Amino acid sequence: AGGQPQADIVQPEVAVYPLSGKLVCSSCGKRLFGTKDGSKPVYRCSSNQSGLCGNRSVREDRMVDLIMAVLEEQFL
Repeated sequence: AGGQPQADIVQPEVAVYPLSGKLVCSSCGKRLFGTKDGSKPVYRCSSNQSGLCGNRSVREDRMVDLIMAVLEEQFL
């Protein structure tokens, strides 16, 4: 009432990684977590941060394609 108009507050976009913690590293068996590599979502080994595993990241789109192929093979 009679005051300055309030500016809209813009919330930063929060990245969602639905496969985080559900995938395991093929090298060491630790769980993979989601992060960004540039603009692309990827999953990395949780022991990679401490230098215990040399496994590289896996792009999310490649994981989704692989999972879909397995599901189609098993259920269709």
